[in-house]
Amino acid sequence: MSYSNTFTAYVYVLIKHSSDMLGKMFEWDSLTKLRSIGFVQ
Repeated sequence: MSYSNTFTAYVYVLIKHSSDMLGKMFEWDSLTKLRSIGFVQ
């Protein structure tokens, strides 16, 4: 495994992890908003 491949894999994991975290935060934020409005019990 070359250095560039390792670096690419690292960046990919970093980006994927970041987008997963952002997605979870966004979903949780949306759920909280809906709950405060009264749509979700």
